[in-house]
Parts: sequence; structure tokens; C-alpha cells
Amino acid sequence: MFPVLWIFSESSHRRDSDHFSHNRDYKLPKLDFPKFDGSHPRVWKEKCEKYFSMYHVPSHLWASFATLHFKGNAELWLQTYEAQHDIESWVELTVAVDTKFSRDLYQNYMRDFMSLKQTGDLQDYYDRFNQAMHRILVHNGKYDDIFFVIRFIDGLKLDIKSAI
Repeated sequence: MFPVLWIFSESSHRRDSDHFSHNRDYKLPKLDFPKFDGSHPRVWKEKCEKYFSMYHVPSHLWASFATLHFKGNAELWLQTYEAQHDIESWVELTVAVDTKFSRDLYQNYMRDFMSLKQTGDLQDYYDRFNQAMHRILVHNGKYDDIFFVIRFIDGLKLDIKSAI
């Protein structure tokens, strides 16, 4: 399966920038830029774009700024990647990151989700189900409530499932 590519929308950036810049009578608290260690690349991307918008970072600096905050295996991958490719834009960086770090996540999350069963109490199952559901939705938001309700019921212990 090909990785799902996500591209930043300039119009959404302008809308978010307008939202944050219409009233500058306040000072934003200092926030650390999101670090990237290779996990949850889409969450990292969204946090970066919110940071850029809130602090009015010019878009031509986004990729360079973000690459300063890679760590661990992601930092090693970046060093190799930059030796072989020029990263000239935020879009190029995020596509490369998505291709490398999201490649198997969706398939693994879906496999885990489809095999999810209640083994303990109902609250524990609900919590694990909810977390797995959101992992799936980050990668594919096209599933509807019926799909999730059926999967939830299918994973319940037999005595609870038969009562429903």
C-alpha cells in the first residue's frame, strides 16, 4: 500500500495566521518547538504548523527550522537523507518524513485494531478501543460510526455481547 501523503494547505495557514494575528494586545507564552523522534509524524507536523502560525515564522524557513529539532533515529535518518537530497520546502520535508515514518503505521494500527478483544474489564477495553480508533482515524478519516460500533461490539466478551 502506498503511504497516504498529506500536503500543507497555504489557505489554511493564512486562515490560522489571520486568527492569531487579529489581536496582538497579548503576549504568547514561550513554547518549545515540537521535537521529532520518528513517532507520530502527522501529529508532529500539525504541531509544527500551529507553532509556525502562532509565532509568524516565514514559510520559507519552516523546513530548515524544523530539521533543527529532529532527535534520535529521526535525526540519523535526516542526516542521511539530506546528504542525498535537497530539502527546499516544508512540503518536501513533510512528504519525505511521511514516506519514511508513516509507511507501516496505518497497516500495523489497522491490524491491531481489527484483533482488539475485551480481556479485562469493560473500561479497559473501551480505553484501548478508543486509542486504537483514533490511531486509525489519523490515517483514514473515512470510517463511519457504524464501522466502529460493530467493531466495538464484536470485540466484547461473549456474555456482554450476547446481552446487547
